[in-house]
Amino acid sequence: MTIDYLINYDTNKNNNSLRRKNPEGKSLSEIEELEQLYNNGIMFPKAFREYIYIGGKYNSIGLDDGLDGNFIGLMEYYGKRMQKRSIQLDRPYIIFDNFEGESFMFIYLDEGDDPQPWNVSVDEAYDTDEGEIIWKVPYPSFSDLINTLVQRALEGLQPW
Repeated sequence: MTIDYLINYDTNKNNNSLRRKNPEGKSLSEIEELEQLYNNGIMFPKAFREYIYIGGKYNSIGLDDGLDGNFIGLMEYYGKRMQKRSIQLDRPYIIFDNFEGESFMFIYLDEGDDPQPWNVSVDEAYDTDEGEIIWKVPYPSFSDLINTLVQRALEGLQPW
């Protein structure tokens, strides 16, 4: 796969400065299985595909995408939690990070090759101070978020 958005992550994937251990990616066939499950067989946004290819089994930059890149488990768990709170995301999406089992980050899969990341709170205690349940992550694109996390890891800083 050609890497266009996450060049810094790909270039540094074997750098010992990245947290705990180096990232481990998913194969193209594993990525296609996820695309079939969550996007009707349509390719994921390019930046997200690159992320999964580089570190979809283990990301090493501080995102908690479930045990060993278990995107399916995250989608099932949070799908139930969203139902309990009457939260509906009526466009194709995928979860790529979770926080304490009470909130998560996701991207819509129909926003081009480098979509805006979003947060969702499935517990009222994790809503924003303004009471928002769904809000934009303060990075304009998925690649901007990932590249920032890679840079922080390389500098020995905590991701958040």
